[in-house]
Amino acid sequence: MTEKHRTITYWSTMAALTAMILTTYSHSKEVERLVDDTHEKSNRQIQLTVSSYHKQIILKDKKIELLEQHILSQEEHHIKEIGECVHFYTTALEEARNEND
Repeated sequence: MTEKHRTITYWSTMAALTAMILTTYSHSKEVERLVDDTHEKSNRQIQLTVSSYHKQIILKDKKIELLEQHILSQEEHHIKEIGECVHFYTTALEEARNEND
């Protein structure tokens, strides 16, 4: 093999190797952009999911609070009704005792 032939072989090998490296580099940059885009979309989906769950939790908390208020108002109403019944029957019993005396 002559020196000229070795030089041509060397430079053609280097050119092919450089082309492969550049191709691999450009492919890696493309994959990196794709990963970044996927990561961004995934983060957005997670944010939307968390926001949705947060709204559901807030709605449940509001419903629980409304139910608690309703229960308390019903309790107060029943206490008032029981007081009215006690008063009515106490008065009726006193009147009945007074009539019997």
